[in-house]
Amino acid sequence: MSATNNERPVSVKLQTTIHQDGDKETFTFTETGTLVEMNGTAYLRYTEHQAGFETSVTFKVRPDGEVSLKRSGESATHLRFMADQTIPTRYTTAQGSMLLDVQTTTLSANVADTFDSGIVEIAYSLLTGETVLGDYTLRLEFSVN
Repeated sequence: MSATNNERPVSVKLQTTIHQDGDKETFTFTETGTLVEMNGTAYLRYTEHQAGFETSVTFKVRPDGEVSLKRSGESATHLRFMADQTIPTRYTTAQGSMLLDVQTTTLSANVADTFDSGIVEIAYSLLTGETVLGDYTLRLEFSVN
């Protein structure tokens, strides 16, 4: 997607909590990015900086409530979230790729009618077969600068 005249700079705050093997980790990122609205869908792009690595991140929030998260850097992930649904995906690293299921338990996506701010909250699990790899919560807040 090339730059368009409705691309606007935004402030982004993302907090992710991971529950895995009895452990809990929380990561918080505050970044700047861009927001574009096309046909009622919000596209939020930014670069995440962590431990010397940069990861390109795109959130897509559709008017029907579906949210997708695309991350590319050391690994590549494309997760789709729909309330109370399980959606297959592929997780790719330098070592290879694996099939995963994204099981969304709760999803709330609220984007302002003016597309200048929003909050997305998602609780989901990643599974391989019947095995739960981890339970995740994600809270994304963004607003036009």
